This record gives sequence, C-alpha cells and structure tokens, in this order.
Amino acid sequence: MAISKKIAIISPFSLVNYGLRQLMIEYFDQINCHIFSSVEQMMDSLPDSYDLYFVISEPVLINYDFFLPRKAKTIVMTLGSENYNSTSFFTLPLYSGLSQTIDSLQSMLEKLSSHSAEDNQEELSSREIDVLKLIAKGKMNKEIAEILFISLNTVLTHRKNITAKLGIKTVSGLTFYAMMNGYIKG
Repeated sequence: MAISKKIAIISPFSLVNYGLRQLMIEYFDQINCHIFSSVEQMMDSLPDSYDLYFVISEPVLINYDFFLPRKAKTIVMTLGSENYNSTSFFTLPLYSGLSQTIDSLQSMLEKLSSHSAEDNQEELSSREIDVLKLIAKGKMNKEIAEILFISLNTVLTHRKNITAKLGIKTVSGLTFYAMMNGYIKG
C-alpha cells in the first residue's frame, strides 16, 4: 500500500509510541512517523505539517480547539470506554489484536487518503466564509449583516450552517479555525 504520509504520534506512553511507529513502518510504505510525548512538544514542530495525528484521548479533550478542525485526519487511540464517534473522530482501540489493528489502520489510511486536506474548506460556501471571517474578526451578528448587506436572520442561518459543517460551536474555536486555514491572519 503506497501512501505518502507524515504522521504525528502523540502519547506520553513510550511503548504505544514506538510500537505504533514500528507497525506503521513494517506494514505500510512511505510512512514518516514522528513521536511526541505531548501536544505541546508537537506544537513546537510545525503542527499543521502532518497528514495524520494519532493521539490518546486525554490530549484530544484538553486541546479540542486544535483537533476538532482536524477531526478528519485525527485518530484517537482509546482503551475502549471512550466514545468519539459523535464528533466523527476515527478511533483505534489499543486493546485489539495485531491483525485487527493492521486491518483498522489500513482501512483508516485508505479513508483518510481519499479525503483531501481542503475538504473542510470546500464544504463552506463563499458567503459562509465571508461570515466566518467577520466572526473571527470579532464582529457581532448585526454588524455582519450590515457589512454584507444581508438580513440578521441570514447571518444566523450562515452561523448555524458553519457550526454544523465544522462541528465548532465557540467563537474562539471558529477564530482558530479561520486562522489555521488562512482565512484571517493572526
């Protein structure tokens, strides 16, 4: 299976990190794995340069604003009791057997390789992007309506659609998403 991927493995557990990296190198071609003991360590190394993020569940919860916009390329390693399906994160149970783990990894890599990095950006209409930019700049709904010459109800509809498409509900999360995707400059 020839997939060229740059992968970040983020876990404080060395055995998980090195074991997953070895599996990826042994069973998949053109995989470049980088190991980090924390999200903070990964953030110091150009965090958006990675095609995939394998991360244990706790850092995902703590750094939700980072991982949520990247949910299509984040794989949460779980012990089985956590459930991230409601937010559509891919999950990889740590307790699975070798063949099941390899099958799961192959399936995830195939699904992830079929998605382009720009899928989320393409989901938003040009008007939704305009609204997102203004939200990120701190404009209130009424101000957005006046700037874009649309009704307040239309602004509210666009905000609802943006939230539904991106899965981000907070203004800070939307601002972070807009910055990370180049819609506004920090």
